[in-house]
Amino acid sequence: MNNKFTQFYAEMEKDKTPFTLFIDLETKDIYKADHKNVNKLYYWITFVLILALIRAMKEWPLSYDYPFYVLAFIIATIAIGISIGVLFYKGTIAELRPIYITTETIEEYIQEGKRHYRNELLLTGVVMFCSIVFTTLFLIYLSLIWLFLSFSSFLFLGSLMCNVSIKRYQLLYKYKRT
Repeated sequence: MNNKFTQFYAEMEKDKTPFTLFIDLETKDIYKADHKNVNKLYYWITFVLILALIRAMKEWPLSYDYPFYVLAFIIATIAIGISIGVLFYKGTIAELRPIYITTETIEEYIQEGKRHYRNELLLTGVVMFCSIVFTTLFLIYLSLIWLFLSFSSFLFLGSLMCNVSIKRYQLLYKYKRT
């Protein structure tokens, strides 16, 4: 997915093929991308690898006597969690294809997109807050459960961050009919 396309609407209703609509801000062309189903085996393999990593981490010294390890765990948790979340999001978006819809339909999608954007901003803020809380709890207690919860929330945050952008805000809230 190229950065010149800005998402302005996504639909994920039951019994319908989920899709996302994008606009090229330079040419004003509209593109549609259907969402791909991710193989469930991918989730299980990832889950098993994370469990194996946590089990291996039991052998590493995790105490305040080794602040480098604590810092390394936090940085790795943030970087790997957000990266996997972004890759997961990008992996669910299929190839963009141009579509042709009326200006009135675009305006309806933009109005609905505003509501979705507010909800996504709120959810992103809540997940970011939880990520910070879990990371802080890990720093206080040095318990692997808090590190795992921190990783999970950063993973979720990474996939949510793909939907939140300044370009999308400007498109949805400063859109002028042309």
